[in-house]
Amino acid sequence: MKKGLLVLCLSGLPLLLLYHTSSAQAPLKRAKSTNYAILKVALVGNHFFSKPKIQDQTSFARPSWWQFPASFFALFSKPRLNAKLVATDEFAIDSLYHTHGFWDAKSEISWEMKGKNKVEVLITLIEGERTFLSELTVSGGFSEFEAKVSAAVSRLRLNQPFDKTKLDLVIFELKKVYANRGFPYAEVQTKIEQTEDKKSAKVNLEIEAGEKVHFGQTEIGGLEITKEEVVRREFAFQERDMYSREKLIETKQRIYATGLFSFVNLDAKDPQHKPVTPDFQLRVVERKPRFIRVGFLAGQKQQQDLTADFSGEFGNRNLFGSGRRFSLSATTSIVLLSRFQYLSSRFTLNYFQPWLLGLRVPLDLEAYYEPGAKSVIQPYRIEQFGGNINLRQQLRKQTRLWLSGSYQQVNIYGISESEEEVFRRDKGINIRRKMGFSLENDTRSNLFVPLGGSHTNLQAEFFGGIFGGDHNFVKVVLSWSRYFPAAGGTQLETWAFRLKLGRAFEYKLKDFVPSFDRFYLGGASSIRGYVENSLGPKDSAGKVVGGKIIGLTSLEYRKALFGKLGWSMFLDWGNAWLETENVTWRSLRLSGGLGLQYFSPLGPIRLDYGRKLLRGSEGLKGGRLHLSILYAF
Repeated sequence: MKKGLLVLCLSGLPLLLLYHTSSAQAPLKRAKSTNYAILKVALVGNHFFSKPKIQDQTSFARPSWWQFPASFFALFSKPRLNAKLVATDEFAIDSLYHTHGFWDAKSEISWEMKGKNKVEVLITLIEGERTFLSELTVSGGFSEFEAKVSAAVSRLRLNQPFDKTKLDLVIFELKKVYANRGFPYAEVQTKIEQTEDKKSAKVNLEIEAGEKVHFGQTEIGGLEITKEEVVRREFAFQERDMYSREKLIETKQRIYATGLFSFVNLDAKDPQHKPVTPDFQLRVVERKPRFIRVGFLAGQKQQQDLTADFSGEFGNRNLFGSGRRFSLSATTSIVLLSRFQYLSSRFTLNYFQPWLLGLRVPLDLEAYYEPGAKSVIQPYRIEQFGGNINLRQQLRKQTRLWLSGSYQQVNIYGISESEEEVFRRDKGINIRRKMGFSLENDTRSNLFVPLGGSHTNLQAEFFGGIFGGDHNFVKVVLSWSRYFPAAGGTQLETWAFRLKLGRAFEYKLKDFVPSFDRFYLGGASSIRGYVENSLGPKDSAGKVVGGKIIGLTSLEYRKALFGKLGWSMFLDWGNAWLETENVTWRSLRLSGGLGLQYFSPLGPIRLDYGRKLLRGSEGLKGGRLHLSILYAF
């Protein structure tokens, strides 16, 4: 027995020595999924990208200074390595290289224990050769789609680093071109020829269009209250129409935009069989038609202490399943401190009709009533009531037309008829009745941060005349903005240009345009470097009274800085004048400056510094800072 045990121990000794030797030569990486404090990060093999750039791709990257407050708290702690995320970090580093033409780049993250739960991290890189795109050809398909195909492949530029991820985007865009023109089963075959030295590559994209497809029938499910016709009238396609991916997307957007549903899904039946007349299934989840809202807002109003606004609204967003909306709301303002006091109330009745006379022309009606109030310091009562009407027509995908009108009536109680005219003038009470229209064409790539396209708006308002009211005048404003991507720019790098012209004029003798409806310039969204609304005609006391003519042009260069920051430089030029004879070259005001933007989820928050460049009546005394949200145009 003892002899057998001795033989077993002697025979196992080489295995034990082998295990000890392999353990001593094992890689630094640990298999356990543990969270470690990082003492040091070292890089080996990186030549193209810097250490901070590579480390920024990882989960243990230190927050940059602009990522406050995370950057502040990071000063008091060490970065941590999560072993579960190492594979993801390696993939992120590899992707950074792959998108810059390094197809064979490979990274490996390892670490060595330095005490309990402390490690030193090593990132080993093999960058490989950088590949450039030397030739790009497209074959197959139809010649009538050539212009759209050329636009799709323009993402890939010759003699530039070959980013394979962009190739995937180009293939997707090519399929979309054909899917929007009746060929949803189009395929794109890719052939890549890389030279032996891997420094360049040729790409051929061969398009196989497949069969032409038309829409079949569409089944609707999930309706309990809403009538089926209310949903079907929002369809952008009909049975037997040529298939279009864009029309499917537009249909879902239209149905969801009705506000009647919390979920909308539109899919083809049996798409794997590739039918030439596919049927579709539309599934919706309805929102509850009746709703109640309450609100409370505290603040401070002029000549008052702390005030509070109480509001309530109830209504039905789907009357009788027709998609029509009705609501009644009330708002009451009171003084909370010093002495409890009732200030005002407003009652509003709203009615919305999504389709008018069988046309997709939304109608919005509003009627309001303000009974007014008396107080110790205000022995009179001002009663107001009126209404607004709005019609909207979508002429094309980017073009919209609005027609609007408003009626107002003001009654004053507690003042004699002989004093009422003077009282109205002193209090600036003007009965405004108007009709207007607005035509807009918007091709901007993004509403918050436009990189291309344009935005045009023509607006005209007619006050008084046959509508009555205290004043009779016309106000016309034309604004146009154009955005030009900088040549070769890979991020946000855009030139933006704006032109705005306006004119207000009376069409009755001895009438005038009220100061409330005149034009004012100066400030964060017009001519920077000047106080808000400080430019324009002034009265004898030096107070700005507004102009009846406006002219404004701006040129701005916008570029990404780093992280979520960007910067810009700008020129603003223009002024506001009372009459045509006042418009002179010497009266124009010019300002220029620099801006810094932080790109938040709500849009860019910007800080601009503008400086006066043309001498005005106030001289060239320094500049002015402006803090605001969204770009000036």
